[in-house]
Amino acid sequence: MTSPHTEQTEFRLALFYLPLVFLSAAYLVAAQIFGLWPLRLPAAAVCPATATNNQIFVDPTGSNQHTENWQPEAHSFAQALGSCARATFWTIDDNSSSAAAYGKPLVFPMVDPSAPGAIRITVEKQIEALRAEVEQRIAKMMLQKGAARSDVIGIFNKLSPEVDRRNVLVVFSDGKESGGGVDLEDGHSCIDTGNVSGLVDLALRNRHMDSTVDRFDAIKWVIPASSGNLGCNSRDELWLFWGTVVARLSRPGRAPALLFDTNVFSLGAEYEPH
Repeated sequence: MTSPHTEQTEFRLALFYLPLVFLSAAYLVAAQIFGLWPLRLPAAAVCPATATNNQIFVDPTGSNQHTENWQPEAHSFAQALGSCARATFWTIDDNSSSAAAYGKPLVFPMVDPSAPGAIRITVEKQIEALRAEVEQRIAKMMLQKGAARSDVIGIFNKLSPEVDRRNVLVVFSDGKESGGGVDLEDGHSCIDTGNVSGLVDLALRNRHMDSTVDRFDAIKWVIPASSGNLGCNSRDELWLFWGTVVARLSRPGRAPALLFDTNVFSLGAEYEPH
């Protein structure tokens, strides 16, 4: 038998819970009508569309003279790296197709705008440290003892594009290929509009090229402050040669933009021949 006290307690609980049940039911009905259900949690932070996968090649061979502009260019490049960027490093030698990576990849942390302030500050400090490491690593690569010949074309066999980042090929080199069937060092083969196709044929002859350069968004190529002689493999002629190489290795209409100058990063220059 239920005591009077117990019945009073149950009655009071019913009076308390019944309105809550009613309000909950009313909310669910309204949520269905006005699109408030199911409840949506805040979206998880994702890498920005501007995040880049950077493959960086540095040419320390002896032909690269007057490279005093490379250090400030490396600084400007590093400072532009941000949330979710990735950087891998390679030196150019006499067999660049088989060269090993220089050090481990550097992967930048993701910046989450919705994260607490203390966490954002920590992430920004990590990014600043990684920017400094990118610049320092390029400087160390410049000081490496270079090979006698430059297999610059071999870098196109080392490319590994990623699907979730913008792919950028970064090159610090005078661009004077001398590793295979053609020698563009000063005083040897001189590029012009009439022979560039034949020179590219010679450079690619008897080479297995498995390039994915056409999956890259841009090639940013920094040449020395003084490179070549006017009329024989200066900036104009070398731009023509490498533009032809990239087009030859790409599917029709898929060749990435080639930025080729002394100040690609500091001024954002994009060289076009006159």
